[in-house]
Amino acid sequence: MVKEDIRRFVIDNRKALSKEEYTELSSKIRERLCRIDKVKRGRCFLFYYPLKGEPDILPLVQSLLMGGKCVAFPVVKGNEIKAVKVKSLSNFRKGAFGVYEPSCGEHIDEDRIDVVFVPGLAFDKDGFRVGFGKGFYDRFLRKVTAFKIGIAFDFQIFDRIPRDEWDVPVDIVVTPHHIFRRR
Repeated sequence: MVKEDIRRFVIDNRKALSKEEYTELSSKIRERLCRIDKVKRGRCFLFYYPLKGEPDILPLVQSLLMGGKCVAFPVVKGNEIKAVKVKSLSNFRKGAFGVYEPSCGEHIDEDRIDVVFVPGLAFDKDGFRVGFGKGFYDRFLRKVTAFKIGIAFDFQIFDRIPRDEWDVPVDIVVTPHHIFRRR
């Protein structure tokens, strides 16, 4: 399959999920995330705001903030992602490509981030991903030493997806029913 076919397949499958299925599967992903050592011990996290049916892990934000953890979200500046620290899920606005971004907050250095939750349209069992094709996450992931966790529904996992030399794999991919560790 080529990347465009993979994108179409996943988008169609995400649209086909009922609200109940989406909520239940997202909840199962969050439960799995809470059992991962790197998440339990992490101090600073980069989240994503779910777009177009991406798994919803936002309920973790509040519990991490209440535990005194640093939570940041990506903001697109030019061709780059910058991490912006938030104190709550209020004060978000639509930014580049219709993705919700914090409207205020301090920029934090990438080296402060312990865990990056990475969205994607598809992942393979080696941790490579297919996104929307703009390369923002690959450029960002190349700069961070954080533990990278891909977030996906089970139908978004492929044995192998097409790769380019600039693609950056995640360390693990978490789905409602599996955790795939990069081989």
